[in-house]
Amino acid sequence: MTDWTGRTATETAAAVREGRVTPREVVAGHLARIERLDARIGAFRKVRAEAALAEADALAARPDLAGLPLAGVPVAVKDNLAVRGESTRNGSAATPDEPAADDHVTVARLRAAGAVVVGLTNVPELVRLRHHGRGAGGPDPKRLVRRTRVHAALGRRFVAGVRDGERRARPRRLLEPFFAEHDVLLTPALARRGPVAAPWHERGRLRNMLANTACSPLTPPWNLTGRPALSVPFGTLPSGAPCAVQLVGRPGSEHALLDVAARLESLRPWRRTAPVTGD
Repeated sequence: MTDWTGRTATETAAAVREGRVTPREVVAGHLARIERLDARIGAFRKVRAEAALAEADALAARPDLAGLPLAGVPVAVKDNLAVRGESTRNGSAATPDEPAADDHVTVARLRAAGAVVVGLTNVPELVRLRHHGRGAGGPDPKRLVRRTRVHAALGRRFVAGVRDGERRARPRRLLEPFFAEHDVLLTPALARRGPVAAPWHERGRLRNMLANTACSPLTPPWNLTGRPALSVPFGTLPSGAPCAVQLVGRPGSEHALLDVAARLESLRPWRRTAPVTGD
């Protein structure tokens, strides 16, 4: 049987549309890989094995299958986007456990295009810091991990400033001269190699913030200025570790950024799946 893990979405969808493989075969292959590796990696909070296979079968029966751009493509959704029938925990057991009644618009669009949601991935608690880990225990917000409580307490001091439209507009104006002359800003995605994998959710806020600032000072500003940005894999370091660049554009320039990203990929194709020892 052909292994469809690691294929591009374009390759997979084309094969499903043409009848060379069924959605169930594609999804089952990815679920098998998740089962084999995720106990060590810990990427998923919830794997939707039975539900995903049932959705793959339903997809195969859709009369518009031959025209779906993401026909049969398995996708994983971060645990901060609603997936119908699943709880959205935002990386914390202190959040409600009720299943979502509807899909988030992003998930709905993926499913409408033919994608199959295989699971929900772990995120840092309340998606506050980048180093991912498993959530806290208990339904009471007072039982959030200490790092999150400290982060929230400090954040409350800056709420007034964030709500001040003038203070938010100031950094945008500083960038206007650059983007008046340039279509895209290119930066490294990271300033240095990421920290060693560890239970960062168990460590204090200061250690997390120092690690974040040291390795990734160039990506957070665009959340505040409202400018579209994306990271694109681009080669590897001498050690073999992957590296990436960041593209930033004017407001509303998402299509231009995606076009530049596609050109970079054509010049320097990247490995579709990360090497995993024992895979």
